[in-house]
Amino acid sequence: MLQILLSPKQFFETCAGSEPSLKKPALIILLMSVFTAGSGYLLGELTGRMLSGFMEGIGLITAVSTAVTSFLAPWFMWLVIAVILMVMTKIMKGSCSFKRYAEIAGYGLFPQLFGSVIGLVLAFWYLPRIQVTPIKVADPAQIQVLMTDFLKNPLMQEYTILSTILSVILLIWTANIAAIGLEKCCGLSSKQSLVAAGLPIAVYIIYSLYTLVTMSGWL
Repeated sequence: MLQILLSPKQFFETCAGSEPSLKKPALIILLMSVFTAGSGYLLGELTGRMLSGFMEGIGLITAVSTAVTSFLAPWFMWLVIAVILMVMTKIMKGSCSFKRYAEIAGYGLFPQLFGSVIGLVLAFWYLPRIQVTPIKVADPAQIQVLMTDFLKNPLMQEYTILSTILSVILLIWTANIAAIGLEKCCGLSSKQSLVAAGLPIAVYIIYSLYTLVTMSGWL
């Protein structure tokens, strides 16, 4: 499967000559889900420490619920990307089966598998070291102050910045792989495939960077 990363044009030329299969893409998503669930558990545990003033034992509840949500997120992402590729390809007058779009989207997410591993390492390194003040009051103004202090915590900011940079780099890689897949399998030119795969991801990257800047208080 490393051919997806090393020689994506040759890989998708081979795919175009055979029926689409979702077995390997599903394996990629499954492995991603395992690692993102681990990161989600650590983030949920951190959130639980903040909410511990409201209810005893809430840390475990938030940790498990966030882990479950994080496990499901890659599967949802896979579906959304497949639908977006289908819509963008039809706009560009290309065509192939939805199963092929799902196959391309799944293989396109292969770089995100490495990102999920690195993300788990970052979560293990940063999140347990972040000190938080338990929220014990229901006053929205005070909660806002505590949340602002939490987001401005140097460790939290460093973790968020590194995670966002990693996400942006891997999303660009994902867009490149998906664009090649659309070109080789769905009848689009190289320019059309770049627009179809790259435009939605470019919009998401801009949104992610804007969110990072606003959450960090730089605006």
